[in-house]
Amino acid sequence: MKSFLAIATLATAASALDLSAGVSTEESRLFLAHLAANGEVAASVSDFKLKEKLFAATDRWVNEANAEANAEALASGQTSPAQFGHNAFSTMTPLEKLKWVGIKKKLMKWITKWVKKQQRKNRDQDESEGEASEASEESEESEESEESEESEEEQDDNRGPVSPTDKDDLAPEDDDDATPQPEPSVGIDWRSKGVVSKVKNQGSCGSCWAFASVSQLESVSAIATGDLLDLSEQQLVDCAVTGNKGCNGGWMSYAFDYYTKQKKVALGSDYPYTAKQQQCKDSQVTGQVGTSGNSKTVQAKTAQGWMDLLAVQPVSIAVAAGNNYFMQYSGGILETNKCPQ
Repeated sequence: MKSFLAIATLATAASALDLSAGVSTEESRLFLAHLAANGEVAASVSDFKLKEKLFAATDRWVNEANAEANAEALASGQTSPAQFGHNAFSTMTPLEKLKWVGIKKKLMKWITKWVKKQQRKNRDQDESEGEASEASEESEESEESEESEESEEEQDDNRGPVSPTDKDDLAPEDDDDATPQPEPSVGIDWRSKGVVSKVKNQGSCGSCWAFASVSQLESVSAIATGDLLDLSEQQLVDCAVTGNKGCNGGWMSYAFDYYTKQKKVALGSDYPYTAKQQQCKDSQVTGQVGTSGNSKTVQAKTAQGWMDLLAVQPVSIAVAAGNNYFMQYSGGILETNKCPQ
């Protein structure tokens, strides 16, 4: 099976919200309704107040983003502008949101480093000038050590869940067995063909790469056989460990490498999703779908290039989804240049 896999460089960013403003009566009412509708429970009074502030800040962002999207649509003639609303992310802190994204390793390290730096800065303000100077030297040595460790990890992980740096991995291969490129296309909505699975919830596990890979395989299989199956993401989280890190991120290309070696793919009902990495059980997989051949990573640099690839089959891509534009998205066509890079 020849598969097209399109990968876009991904950088994850935590959503920044302004929590300095107070909470209005209407925002408080909406917050209580949100808790009731979603079954959310605050662990303490302080947790309740924090969630309320987070919700109010998110609500202001949602209202501003919707107004902006509608105004831009009116000016451009767009008939289906993006709309934003509330969901489980509305009361999450940036650190809690990181648990839901698959490319989080470096960002989590950066945030931890920043927090430690602020803690050192606060301590130094209460110490003498000599003690502060000594602490500063120790801090610089510690930061240099951390930066050295990060550099080594980047060298070991340059194709991993942060950013692919090997351009050869992104370019189509020139070989005699390459899948021929289709004629320029005006695009196709594969959902209307009944070969795209429903939207799924990965939970607080950074396994987006597994869901993208499974969704593409489900579509390719449905195009070939006429049957849209529900395949197992958990099989990838547990077993596709070469180049991937389970709930800590991964790449679809490594998932397809696993498929070409494993050959057998489990149904979701036979290998159910748990939102955590467990011991691999692929030796027990009888396989509802068999794979053959190799996958290929390709890159489309233009809108027409994407449409040409989509004319063959659905493709899986990686996007910077760790921001409000994606986390609070509720419908419509998202067109913005304000997503964090």
